[in-house]
Amino acid sequence: MGFLAFRGDPPPPPISDDIFISGFKTLKYLRVKQAAVTYNEIVAKKPPFGWFGEEEYKWLYTIGRHCPGPLLEQGPFAGLSTTAFTAGVRDADQIDGIKKMFISTDIFPMTPKNDKSEMGYPHYWKYHDGKGGIADLYVDSKYVGSAGEMGPERDKLLEQGLMPSMVGALNKNGLLPWVHVVVGSTYPNLKYGAAFFDTAHGIVEVVDRLPSWVATAEMAGDAPIIMSFHDHAGGPSCRDIIKEVFDIRDAETFDQTWAVEVHGLQPEYKKVLAALPSTADMTKKVYDSGGSLDVQSGEAQRVCNIVSTTMGKNLECAAGFEG
Repeated sequence: MGFLAFRGDPPPPPISDDIFISGFKTLKYLRVKQAAVTYNEIVAKKPPFGWFGEEEYKWLYTIGRHCPGPLLEQGPFAGLSTTAFTAGVRDADQIDGIKKMFISTDIFPMTPKNDKSEMGYPHYWKYHDGKGGIADLYVDSKYVGSAGEMGPERDKLLEQGLMPSMVGALNKNGLLPWVHVVVGSTYPNLKYGAAFFDTAHGIVEVVDRLPSWVATAEMAGDAPIIMSFHDHAGGPSCRDIIKEVFDIRDAETFDQTWAVEVHGLQPEYKKVLAALPSTADMTKKVYDSGGSLDVQSGEAQRVCNIVSTTMGKNLECAAGFEG
């Protein structure tokens, strides 16, 4: 599929024009559309394993169907969220007559049970003690976080291969023609109408990912963009930091997904980015703790307080880890 010119479908009569911005579907409009979706009518008949609630499933279907393309998903795991997003893109095509480009990208990490040394694949899980239990995730061969246990479902998927499992699930549900599956820790920086990120589960990943999110907002230019983050973007202190970077006009939570309407960047966003500490020390603390939630929450509060002081504000910087 090549790049196409996209436009939104016209608003339904009951919804007033004040919730549109030059054809862009605002969060106010999308809330109404999401509430009207019946979960059992859109859910995949053969859903892959994943952690995703009904309300956020309906939300991804909604932005897939009603937001202008191109559309982005980063971090789909085995593709449960992808089935929701793609179903919306499919219905926009088949029902509304609007074609959109949808890209879903992931690192598709290897199982900790395989030897990665000869293959050279840079994204993988590795047991913390070399035997089992706590597993550490490496992206581009760099430690980013830990899981207390893999669990039988994740173990099975990793042994099968996450990418073949995800592509297979999309194929079994008849959705593969409407999505481009891409491997990598980054994504093509296009002028997206909406994006869903499931790649920031704590302060280390939030700080690492902020530059790419900023680049996406810059690419959008004057056009607003709907950005959604799973796991509430890591907790309240992480959200406080994100709000100091992006000009967020509206926000909503669907299960564990935090959705925001972004109108570019805050005037002093560069000052915020410059104040952020290196992730090296944070990463070591999290690694040494085996991925302790208390340690991650404490580090998020520490970084949030740095931003608060730098900006001369009184951010709440509350405790809590929601990754």
